Amino acid sequence: MSNILGSAIHIALLVAATTAHTISSTPPRIAQESSDHLLRSQEKEKNAAQCPAGKGVLHGPVLFNRIGLLGVASTRYAAASITVLEVVARLLSVFPSSLPSRAILPILLPSPASGDSLISAPEWPQKLLTDVFSPIFLLAVFSIFVGFTIRRKCFAEMGRFFSFTHTTLEGHQLVRSGPYGVVRHPSYTGEVFVRGGMILLLLAPTGYARSCGALQAYQMVTSDELAGALQAILFASVRVAVTFYVTWISFNSSYLIWRAPKEDASLREAFGKQWEEYAKEVPYRFIPYIA
Repeated sequence: MSNILGSAIHIALLVAATTAHTISSTPPRIAQESSDHLLRSQEKEKNAAQCPAGKGVLHGPVLFNRIGLLGVASTRYAAASITVLEVVARLLSVFPSSLPSRAILPILLPSPASGDSLISAPEWPQKLLTDVFSPIFLLAVFSIFVGFTIRRKCFAEMGRFFSFTHTTLEGHQLVRSGPYGVVRHPSYTGEVFVRGGMILLLLAPTGYARSCGALQAYQMVTSDELAGALQAILFASVRVAVTFYVTWISFNSSYLIWRAPKEDASLREAFGKQWEEYAKEVPYRFIPYIA
């Protein structure tokens, strides 16, 4: 019973963390509409400098911005897909003798090849039930929730001016309240917490990607050719999803560090002395007294 309760709590936290990741990585509707409007208008004008004055400006090439938005959306789906696989595997592992478990678990969570296993085959379906509250898992969930809280507060403070692209909208205002009174780019800080936490979840030793063997070097075996083919496709998909996520987030985090001063420059140009006063009051971009 303790295993069932522990697994249930683990699943609840996992789903909540992934949901928080998805929400914090999804542009607010009104902000997305503003970005889409600028993307469409600047595609017609071909150049931001040709856009009508006062109608808003999307900084940077349209194609680059579209690729960025597509990458962000793709990471949401990649993380959510692996979470779904882990939830299903954990639920089935609670009752390994049931008919659905006997049919599906050998594909989702196959036994490792003889001699290469770190855990004996009869115990293998229970592996996902062990150490459900590992320090890495708890740290990952905590990081995601902290980042989610920061991001949601930034969404609320910025309102229609919040955007996943670098934009200066019509009637743009310099927001100085809430998290923006602590650092100048708190949404980036929140994003790093969210994305870093999700990487920990994806690579955790007791997470699905590691437990199923998709990221291990040893060879999985099965006597069923169809099951073997499904395993190969599944594990290849998991490897691609994890690799894509980690690679994109590594690039994106570096890009945010590069983009922050660019945004500061555009705000300085738009608000002049008002921004200079704000920069003196809030001198740090990401973390107070550090960066």
